Amino acid sequence: MRHDEPEVGRYGVEDAYQRNYRLIEGSQAFLSLFNKKMAEDPIPAMQLGIAILLEKPIYLLVKKGDEIPSKMRKLADRIEYYESEEDLKQAINNLFKEANNEQR
Repeated sequence: MRHDEPEVGRYGVEDAYQRNYRLIEGSQAFLSLFNKKMAEDPIPAMQLGIAILLEKPIYLLVKKGDEIPSKMRKLADRIEYYESEEDLKQAINNLFKEANNEQR
């Protein structure tokens, strides 16, 4: 959905911001399945901005071979790479363990 579509409009964006803010605020960390399409969708960018403002740890899941912009790499507290669905499950488990350890 683009920002200039009628159903998004100003109030749609504000609603999306408030909803995402509450969810991210209540989380231990910000976990994102990173891919190139993130640059085409405003919601992931908004979510990342909220996570930064709330000083949440930022964890990225990245498919092996995908390029991560250097600034995004610097923002990430941790990056896990995966090739298969099984690798992805293990990467998610690794990040959840780290998030739980940071809470202690």
